Amino acid sequence: MKLIRHIAFLAGSLSVTAIFIALNIRSYQIETNKYYEVNGLSHFGGTHSGFSWGFPIASFYEGTCFPCGGLSEYLAFAINVFIWVFTAFVAGYVLKLIVEKNMDSFRHPSFLVGVCGTIFFWFFMNVRSAMMNRYNPNGSVRICFDCYETYGFPFLMHESGTIAHLDQYIWSGVIANIAVAVLSSIIVGWLVAQAYLFVRNQSKQLR
Repeated sequence: MKLIRHIAFLAGSLSVTAIFIALNIRSYQIETNKYYEVNGLSHFGGTHSGFSWGFPIASFYEGTCFPCGGLSEYLAFAINVFIWVFTAFVAGYVLKLIVEKNMDSFRHPSFLVGVCGTIFFWFFMNVRSAMMNRYNPNGSVRICFDCYETYGFPFLMHESGTIAHLDQYIWSGVIANIAVAVLSSIIVGWLVAQAYLFVRNQSKQLR
């Protein structure tokens, strides 16, 4: 029982951590693309050339400036770390409480039905995301040379195209998508099991 509680806490905490890492990396990618679209593929120039990135608050600066950020950057970074640690702890603690108080639900077959259904949903959405990039709405194959294409849901996990001929996985997005699938499947499975047990108990009382 104690081992299951620890596993639940780690699952919740690590899932939130993976999502935070993916969101920060995605923030960097978005701001990088914005900067180079405006300024071209040249080196950072001038004394105030660059961009800020970070999630949920921009706390890092990429580029050249004198001085760069200073105290405000450190404060934003500290706030981001606090939000990450707090949400990871809360997610782990809540998941542990759910497991502690509802062991019967997790042992019931309806829990597996909810888990499998949720995982299938995320799998379907990612396949759909990939197919939408490959095919036009009428079913014909898209032909676009050097186009920048991405897929993944809810986080991007693959990018390809452009003049640089990209064809690579965004591993932060892959990990975050797995974390979302694991966390959401546990919660949905628990809800399905709770609903089933509630309906069954009510029907027994009516007999």
